[in-house]
Amino acid sequence: MGIKKTFTKAEVETIRDLLRRKSRAGRTEQKSIRSQIRRIGFKISDYDTSGRGFTVKDFDLLVKRGYITIMNNIESSDKPKTKPVISEHPPAQPQTRVKLSHEISTREKTIKCDFETARHRYRPEVIKCLFIAESPPEIGSCRFFYFENVYEGDSLFIEMMKVLYLGENPHIPSVRLRKREYLRRFQEDGFYLIDSVEEPIGVRDTSRKVRRIKEELPSLRDKVDEIVDRETPIILISRPVFDAVAVFLRTDGFNIINEEMIDFPGSGGQKRFREKLGRLLDKLSRRTS
Repeated sequence: MGIKKTFTKAEVETIRDLLRRKSRAGRTEQKSIRSQIRRIGFKISDYDTSGRGFTVKDFDLLVKRGYITIMNNIESSDKPKTKPVISEHPPAQPQTRVKLSHEISTREKTIKCDFETARHRYRPEVIKCLFIAESPPEIGSCRFFYFENVYEGDSLFIEMMKVLYLGENPHIPSVRLRKREYLRRFQEDGFYLIDSVEEPIGVRDTSRKVRRIKEELPSLRDKVDEIVDRETPIILISRPVFDAVAVFLRTDGFNIINEEMIDFPGSGGQKRFREKLGRLLDKLSRRTS
């Protein structure tokens, strides 16, 4: 069974009250209170493995960051029903389509800006190792390596953290809750991740991805040249990126250190990603020590 993320206002207040009681209770009573909280559907262990004691403040932080959603107790069916108004003059369809197209275009530009704002927030002062991936995820997915509040998926971030800091079997809900902390550590260690293409590619076929990435190679080269020097180690992630980018950037003198492609950590490629990236980073560490 998955983690319950949505609660009514009444359930939230009950959980908060029980957490207050737990903080003042003895060990035996705490056990009983934990059971009451679990019966509502909230498991403290899904979000806290430290053993330091989960408080109301911790719960409120989950709500603030969007991990817990509060729904209204009054359902929409309770609202008075009104008859639909049928207009004798329906709007002109071509104008509607133009307006909708403009709204979608504006929204995509805004989201693209959000990608870059989130990324820039965690750019190191000196980049010691640059990762280049394919592109941001599909618009509307709410997933991105540098987005702090991601509740599902996020495989590239999670698998990257496993290789760098967490080992094979971390407690994933805790990792999600502490994503900001891990991104900060990633930044402080000099790691940075950019995409070959700034907008979501939106296709699954490898050859089409390669063609799309090749279209952006001059722009990518300029971006890389702006943020690192020719000695900075660069690691390419996924077959399309390796096939499209490796020779191009090497010919320009950049330090591409992977001699083979590194699988993207999705659709069963997670273990191969960890193994290949782990070997490469070990080699890099020996080279720089």
